[in-house]
Formats: sequence, structure tokens, C-alpha cells
Amino acid sequence: MSEHPDLEKLPLEIDGIPVRETIREIFCKPENGTPDNISKAGCLALAKQSRSAYFVNMAQTSGFESALSISRACIVWNAWRQSFPSLGGVDVIQGFDNKADFSSNDFASDTNSDSGPVTTSFEGFSFGHQASFRSAKFAHVNFRRVNFGIHACFEDAHFQEAADFDDANFGSSVSFVNTRFESALSFVGCQFLGVVDFSTCDSLSQKFSGHVCFDKAIFKGPVSFNGRHFANATSFKSAHFAVAPTFHGCELHQDTSFEGAIFPEATGSEDAARAYRTLKLAFSKQQAIREEQRFFRLEMAEETLLETGLKRWLFWAYNTFSDYGFSVMRPFLLLTATWLVFAQIYGAHASPQSLCVLGQTDCRLQGEWFTFSLQQALPLPGFEQLDSTIKGVSVGWLFLHKTLSLIALFLIGLALRNLFKLK
Repeated sequence: MSEHPDLEKLPLEIDGIPVRETIREIFCKPENGTPDNISKAGCLALAKQSRSAYFVNMAQTSGFESALSISRACIVWNAWRQSFPSLGGVDVIQGFDNKADFSSNDFASDTNSDSGPVTTSFEGFSFGHQASFRSAKFAHVNFRRVNFGIHACFEDAHFQEAADFDDANFGSSVSFVNTRFESALSFVGCQFLGVVDFSTCDSLSQKFSGHVCFDKAIFKGPVSFNGRHFANATSFKSAHFAVAPTFHGCELHQDTSFEGAIFPEATGSEDAARAYRTLKLAFSKQQAIREEQRFFRLEMAEETLLETGLKRWLFWAYNTFSDYGFSVMRPFLLLTATWLVFAQIYGAHASPQSLCVLGQTDCRLQGEWFTFSLQQALPLPGFEQLDSTIKGVSVGWLFLHKTLSLIALFLIGLALRNLFKLK
């Protein structure tokens, strides 16, 4: 079998780890394919050899140096991938050449080394486009700081023990459809550049059985957890969503947190409103009032932009003057503003020549204006109880003032109820 000419472009070694000869030995075997058209067997062999070369080098270095080289097991693999990338169109149907294919591999029972299951750690690996782990089986596995290209696939895979994807980067799409997770799952600090699909329609794979952590993860595209059952604590703390995440048909664990999570600005999307409504109802079922309130506000923001005409203006006013019933200060400022403004209006009726604007040098405000205005702002005095010094005020002005004041007082009460989680 002739040797691929581009092998000579590979470095002899990197950080003391032999690269060129390791890769040459792998592709001397026909079953492993060629460097620019690797086979499924070749992917497994190259991953193992990359790890083995690291162990050999580690045995020759001090413990301190080894501790500083935690990701060096990927050196041989990444040197190959950089020189022989996965090529093809961006269309997943068209597919890519020279892709990493680990589909249907049983990593959970792979013990072909004295060091144990050497292929269970892919830390720092760069897999390229359309890497496939479809129907693979894992025990404990480490995908920390891995770079996946577009169309990574973990469909129908089985994670029997903890899986660590911390700080991994995924391309424009990744699928975990019907993937079975039986232990802890961590995606802390991951970046997802496109569509992420964790949905399931398979009753055997619907559970996230262990602790699930997406803290500080960044989702730059749609993400779906539809149909999943979160059977343990789940955290999305400080996660960043560019599109409203969907949890339709999900069962959330009571220890589920979105603390500090960032959601996109409202765009008037019916899909987003429905997504937030699903989460609102899920937390309402748990009586997790703070989370329920948060997703209610997000839902209302979307619905505000969906409305038209007068209804849209009413929704806008509800947001502006009360933050959808969650602000005490906004309606208090509305109450204060109406009191001051209507004091001026009542002053115009009492003494038209005395009407002035606040800040005017010759402005002389009369105390009875503010007293009368305050009386109208309170719910107890009636329209007939007019101060003797202020006469001839139109009932229309009184009605408008009292209506605005009552609305402000109602919104203050509503905010206090929400603040103290009263039902």
C-alpha cells in the first residue's frame, strides 16, 4: 500500500510526543483507510494511539510536568485532523469526507490497554465536521474542551455513567435525540453555535437520571428538550439563550434553576411565547413562584408585540407603568406624578392667574391645590367632597384623576402580592 505523500508534512513530534511515525503506522493497515479518507476502524485506532503516545510520554516526565499537560492526549489526533480535515458541503444529506466515525462503538467495555478504557477520554480533541457517535455506548466519558464541527451526532447513544462536556464547542447543529443518560451530565461553559436537539420520543431514553448542569452555557441557536424527564437537580445558572428554549412535554425536577440565565429580547414570536408559557406552567405546578413569575414576564413581553391596535397599547402601558405587575416603584411614581399634575389643573380652576409651571421664578404654589389633589387620589373621598377654596372643577377631571390613582394603587398592591409570593 503506497504511503500518502502529505504524511511528510506532519511534524516529527510535538512536545516530545512522536506524531508522524505514530500516524504512519496506523495508516499502514488497509482497514484503517487513508489519512484523507479514514475508516471507522481507523478513527478508533488513531484515538487509542493518540492516548497511548501520551501515556508513554507522561511516564518519561515528572509528575509536575504531567499535571501541566492534562490535554496532551489529543496531540496526535489533532495533528492528523489539522492536516487532513473533514471536507464536503455544509448539507448534512450530502455529508462530509474523512469524518470522525465512532458510531455504534462500545466504549463502556473497551479495555484493550493496561491503562484501562483509554478511549473514554477525548479531552481537547478536535473532531471536525459531522462527527458521529450514533448508538455508541459509554461508561464514564470526558469530552472536555472538545471542538465539534457542524452536524455532530449522538443520537441513540447510551451514557451509563457521568459525561463531562465542560467548555466544549459545537458547530451549527448537534443532535442528542433519544440519547440515554443514566448519570450526571455536565455542559458547563459549552458553546452551541446552532441548533441543539435533546428531544426524545423513546420512553427508554427520555430520562436525565443524574444531575444535569448547563451553567454558563451559551446557546446561539434553538435548543429543544422536548419530551425529556429531568429526574434530578438541573441547573441553567447564567446560561445564555439566543432563542427561547423549548421544554414541551417535559417534567422538570423541583431543584431546577435558571438563576442569572439570559434570554433574548422579545420579538413578538408566538413560538417564544409558547415556550415561555410551557416553563411558566411547569414551575406553577411545582409552586416555584419566582421562576413562574419570571417566565410569565417573558411570555407577556412576547405577547405585547403580538398584539395590535388598542390592546397593544394596553399591554405596553401595563409593562411601562408596572413591569407586568412586578414593580412597586413604577406605579408609585405614576401616583405621585398624577398628584402633582392634577394639583396644577385644580389650581387653574381656583385661580387661573396663579397657574404656573414648576421652576418658574414667580411661581407661587398654593397648599390647598395639593391637599385637594391628594384627596382625589385616595379612594375614600367622593366627588362631592370639594374643598371650599377650589370650585368649578369639571367632573371629567376628577374622574380621570381618581381612575389613574386607583390604577396606580391597584398596581402597587399587585406588585406587593407578587413580591411576597402571595396567592
